[in-house]
Amino acid sequence: MKTIAFVGQNNDKVFKSNVLGFIEALGIKYRDISKDIPYNEKYSDYIIMNSCINISAVTLNCGYCLANMDTLLGNKISINGNLITYGFGSKNTVTISSVKDENDGFVYCLQRYIHINDLQGVEPQEIPIEIEFEEEEELYSYMVAITISLIEGINNKKRIEKKLNNEFSYK
Repeated sequence: MKTIAFVGQNNDKVFKSNVLGFIEALGIKYRDISKDIPYNEKYSDYIIMNSCINISAVTLNCGYCLANMDTLLGNKISINGNLITYGFGSKNTVTISSVKDENDGFVYCLQRYIHINDLQGVEPQEIPIEIEFEEEEELYSYMVAITISLIEGINNKKRIEKKLNNEFSYK
């Protein structure tokens, strides 16, 4: 069972619900330990920072830390784990491109290799996703959920897209 913690000033319930719902739909078992992080520096498999942290300095112990670089400003954060940045900037590890005009699809872009262990990793790739979404903010939850899915070995585009459509489609 994987542990997941969401940290940040703006603990967005919709974002968190979307990420956890998608992860669960893909069959990834998890335990949300957000209440314990970062206050006692407990270890988590995944730490997700979608907004600024309201603590002046913090140490995060994790396997993977997914950080939204569009919203993190000026925090003193020490990360003991693999940092994966996401957002709309081209220098992030994970970004989105080719958002369709009618908000009915996008391309998930993994820009850099993600190390898993000595024998495995996730190669840079682009995954076209055909799903309707209401607002651009939802794309952050898709970036996080798809990245965790790839790390957990679910790298079949059709399976990912099917689960996204079943869980989050507004059609």
